[in-house]
Amino acid sequence: MYNGLEIRKSTAPQALIGIVLFDIWVYNTDRSPRNPNVLVEEIGKNSFRLVAIDHAMIFDEMEYSALAAGSGNNSSPTIEDSLISHPLYQGIHDFLGLFSSDEAERVLGRIESTTEEKLRDIVNVIPEEWEVKETEKESIIKHYLLPRKNLVRGFYQQLLVDAKINIP
Repeated sequence: MYNGLEIRKSTAPQALIGIVLFDIWVYNTDRSPRNPNVLVEEIGKNSFRLVAIDHAMIFDEMEYSALAAGSGNNSSPTIEDSLISHPLYQGIHDFLGLFSSDEAERVLGRIESTTEEKLRDIVNVIPEEWEVKETEKESIIKHYLLPRKNLVRGFYQQLLVDAKINIP
């Protein structure tokens, strides 16, 4: 039991590590210990799932023209910018071993194997009312997401060191 909820090993850790690694990839600093943007949904007696919400700030302050010029964000998120240091996640880690190497490897493998075509499929569902131009979409894909997918593993390992988390 953690804070009155039974946390099932089959759901919570996978969702959390997926959210953490996704945020590292897209450099989502809006989901942080001060602003977790994660809903807990009860899906049965003593069982729940986590739902990441509010992705609006991921590309909000990005200069799309600068991406094409090769000045994409290759920065590593800090411990303050990651859910890794949120008390709930620390508690789940202590209780279940959130950062299992098997689950991290599975998610990292999915990120690292994401193709340009798959990213294009995802970016092409951005609603027209968001007014993202085709050239901006191409810059996001080619000059931001594709290069960053190969940096996630190192950024993640550094966050684990910073948070003093040893993975099994």
